[in-house]
Amino acid sequence: MNARPTPASVAVDRAGVASVTPRTRNRILAAIMLGIFLSILDQTIVATALPRIRLRVRGVTEANPAGVPATEVGVGRAFMIVAPGLISG
Repeated sequence: MNARPTPASVAVDRAGVASVTPRTRNRILAAIMLGIFLSILDQTIVATALPRIRLRVRGVTEANPAGVPATEVGVGRAFMIVAPGLISG
C-alpha cells in the first residue's frame, strides 16, 4: 500500500480516515465568519449610499438639479468657454 504524506493540518485516525485538526478547523471557521462579516458590512455601506450613487449616475447634483447627464453638462460648459472666442474671431 502506498502511504501518501499528509499535511500537518490533517490528522489520520486509526481507521485511516483523515480529519482536520482543531486549529485548522478554527482557522477555517474564522475565515468564513470574516467573509460573512465583510459582505454584511459592504452591503450596509452600499445600501446607505445607494440613493446618492443613483443621483450621481443620473447626473443630478447641486450644480445640475435638472438631472442632465454629466457628460452633456461638461460639453455645454466647454462650448460656453470656447463660444466667445469663436464669435469674436
